[in-house]
Amino acid sequence: MKNAIRLCLTVTFLLTLFTFQFLSSDAQAFPSFYDSNCASCHAGASEPTCIGCHKHGAGNFSGATDKPNYLPGETVSVNLTGDNKGGWVRAMLYDQNGAQVAITQGSAGGMSNAVILPATLSAPAPTTPGTYTWQAAWFGNNNGAGHGERERVNINSFTVLVPAPVDTDGDGTPDTEDCAPNDPAIHPGATEIPYNGIDENCNGMADDVVDADGDGFNSMDDCNDNDAAINPGATEILYNGIDENCNGMADDTVDADGDGFNSTVDCDDTNAAINPGATEILYNGIDENCNGMSDDTVDADGDGFNSDVDCDDGDPAINPGATDIACDGIDQDCSGSDTLDATCLDSDNDGFSDAIDCAPQDATINPSAEEICGDGIDQDCSGGDLACPADPNDIDDDADGYTENQGDCDDNDAALNPGAEDICGDGIDQDCDGADLACPVDPNDVDDDADGYTENQGDCDDTDAALNPGAEDICGDGIDQDCSGADAVCTPTEPTCTDNDGDNYATEGGECGPVDCNDDNPAINPASAERCEDGIDNNCDGLTDGQDEQACPAPPSCTDADADNFFAEADCNTVQDCNDNDNLTFPGATELCGDAIDNDCDGSVDEGCDIVNDGVVLYENLCASCHGELSDSKICGKDAENIMDAIIDNKGGMSAHSPLTDTQLKLIADALSSCKESDDDEEDDDEYDDHEESKTEKVYRSKGKRIGHIKD
Repeated sequence: MKNAIRLCLTVTFLLTLFTFQFLSSDAQAFPSFYDSNCASCHAGASEPTCIGCHKHGAGNFSGATDKPNYLPGETVSVNLTGDNKGGWVRAMLYDQNGAQVAITQGSAGGMSNAVILPATLSAPAPTTPGTYTWQAAWFGNNNGAGHGERERVNINSFTVLVPAPVDTDGDGTPDTEDCAPNDPAIHPGATEIPYNGIDENCNGMADDVVDADGDGFNSMDDCNDNDAAINPGATEILYNGIDENCNGMADDTVDADGDGFNSTVDCDDTNAAINPGATEILYNGIDENCNGMSDDTVDADGDGFNSDVDCDDGDPAINPGATDIACDGIDQDCSGSDTLDATCLDSDNDGFSDAIDCAPQDATINPSAEEICGDGIDQDCSGGDLACPADPNDIDDDADGYTENQGDCDDNDAALNPGAEDICGDGIDQDCDGADLACPVDPNDVDDDADGYTENQGDCDDTDAALNPGAEDICGDGIDQDCSGADAVCTPTEPTCTDNDGDNYATEGGECGPVDCNDDNPAINPASAERCEDGIDNNCDGLTDGQDEQACPAPPSCTDADADNFFAEADCNTVQDCNDNDNLTFPGATELCGDAIDNDCDGSVDEGCDIVNDGVVLYENLCASCHGELSDSKICGKDAENIMDAIIDNKGGMSAHSPLTDTQLKLIADALSSCKESDDDEEDDDEYDDHEESKTEKVYRSKGKRIGHIKD
């Protein structure tokens, strides 16, 4: 009786279990499933379990993707269909390599939570384009042999497509080829707009080459494509500050200082003492010979290496040929650093190995550190602190036990000295070690106003980002911006005026006065006079030489038509020529008597000349000294015409007769033809040509005066 009750309870439990399982979800579509597949096993007491009773493997099982094509990584949904099977638990999905990529949820040891077909499994598509075939399988009881995979089938093949190119701005060019994928006006093939700084056609140039000014040179070669007068073929105009021929120099080469070297090689073409041929003056900071070094190389320590390669030309033990001693902190071979080999360890990275560093964990203490006397610290590893020399001026002004020589960084504040305790994060170096002490991390110390400082770090108002130890305190506004404890006091400041050449003019201008345009040359400043034709703006007015018409007016045009070296215009470095068409008339010329011309340009005509119109008087004044008295003349009574011809032929050789007019010469000839000869003269007429020179004639000829003989 008890067994029958136990059997009924078992059957009741199993019926309840199967009813709950198969009447839920999709199982509700199969109300007679139990009657058809389970009752034969579970109806009698002789079959307490379902082993061997389930019809596993019977019916259809297949899978299909939700579409034929996918993009790389897109979700692939596989719809599983077929007959629901007794003992069905779960379904699995495998990729093309047989790796499981998805599984339905269900119990692996029984029918509780079993999945009922149809079901869907999903997994990401492969990232590589191509055609793929996946598989599906179901898991269930194996007629007493335990649970496991019962059936695996291929699903339909599907294709992973090559992604279509992305064109974000819709200009027809994929983003991978578009230099501005978010701007439809910029892409390969777009029209380039010159001179806007934008590369519209993605060719790598913001403005394609053009010849905007039409001078025959495009914008790649033309240094100013908006001015046709400026191009590589233009003629350079000197001293105008413009590079007309695009050769990179505003004014082509000149030798402004006249030292024989033009501006392309002369490093200072305003100073004749500085040029490539000058002698270098050592140690004056000036590069006289333009070789790029202010003082030419020397070998001061005599170690065979001069100063341009010797890193210490005052120590013969230090040069590029010396052997570097490892780990001693000295660069003996001028390599740039001390040699640190495997035996060296520099824990504090101060350039000295731990073997010779007396404080290998403190970079401020090493053999090359500066020793601070009287502070109790051996900074230079010399073996002890340096004793401070007695100094009557080294007084402990703030009475904190430390003087300035003993390392007191502020001898007016007793709270600051080498023995004080440094307060972390307040921005103040209380212990004079060169830096404020960093505060340890405190989880409760939060920078509420995000200004980089917490309250522990000295922020006097952690709710206002404008107030912190790193802020600049604005003097006189009543606010302590830098948390120093008080507002900064405003003090008047003098303007900074730079006057390197000592000419009392500074480069800053403004409160410093007019701007000195060359603060290296005291002769160039706003008060200097403009010196014409030196190529320099001497008075700093922005104008050079001829540009400054007031200081350097253009020279006058000078005319010398008769080539007598006197000019028709005034202001031409000579006295003005009063007749520039006559080379015998000019200032200072000999006044020619009787020509009615102002030959010497003094405003008077024939001054100094005794103009006589009497032939006898003229003869006595001009001829008698050579030819004797009129009545004694050898040619007295000769033909007047012949006498006239002879005088004219010989006129140029008689300086005294040169100014005579033809009228005066005719008067002399008439006087000679009408005079009465002496008897002696008549006897000697035929011998006139052979007469002996008179004393007067000899004197005349000795002075270079040529005497002509008058014949019939």
